[in-house]
Amino acid sequence: MADCGNCLDIKRLLGNNKSMKKALILLILIIFSVVLVGCGEEEVTDYPAYIDGSRTYAEQALAEEQKLAYSSAKIENFFVAEDGHKVFRVISKYGYEGEIEMVILLNGSKVEKIAGINIKETPSHGGRCFNDKNLERYYGFDLKEKGKLTGKPTPLDEGDVVYVSGATVTSKAIIDGINAVALFINSQE
Repeated sequence: MADCGNCLDIKRLLGNNKSMKKALILLILIIFSVVLVGCGEEEVTDYPAYIDGSRTYAEQALAEEQKLAYSSAKIENFFVAEDGHKVFRVISKYGYEGEIEMVILLNGSKVEKIAGINIKETPSHGGRCFNDKNLERYYGFDLKEKGKLTGKPTPLDEGDVVYVSGATVTSKAIIDGINAVALFINSQE
């Protein structure tokens, strides 16, 4: 290493201590990973644009009892477009790793799209519930017609949607969020 006066000379500091060098490299990798992961999470505040950038939505006021009507999920925000599309930001209380925040887009009363926000579920288990293939299973359900979705362990059981294998708790949390929206939609008659 070049001598630059007051510069820290890592080689001289560590000498030939290989375990110390490995520990330093590991520490640098951990710090880099934490910084990288922290930078990857963006703060979502424009919920309608996050799930549907093709329309303009106006936020609607919700009374506290409307937000808390469903016991295991809370509607945080509700937005409506002129053509009847609706966006709900919902927080389910009981994901495997804690609360699950999601945005649900309705076309009238039919589920059109779902997106997770800041999902903390394990990527190899609960996180899989938020891939397109698994979310598409909820699309098309008419919440006015259906009233409430139910999950099921296998395709042979009674219910509407099969839980993602190895992620039953997260699957139930998504259904809870949809059911909070269904309760709200059906109370608006």
